Amino acid sequence: RQIAMYLARKHTDLSFPELGDRFGGKDHTTIMHGVSKVQNELKINENLQNTISAIEKNILHQ
Repeated sequence: RQIAMYLARKHTDLSFPELGDRFGGKDHTTIMHGVSKVQNELKINENLQNTISAIEKNILHQ
């Protein structure tokens, strides 16, 4: 779910509150936390980098 939040934030112009609504009425701070966790993990986790890259290739080239 946090990866989905990260990707939605990265690839849309939706605000954190708007994303919270799209993710089932989550508070905007929940979205902020999820995005931040993924951003921090991406700095150190090559497997996550590869996973997100593969997801982006799939969803952006459809």
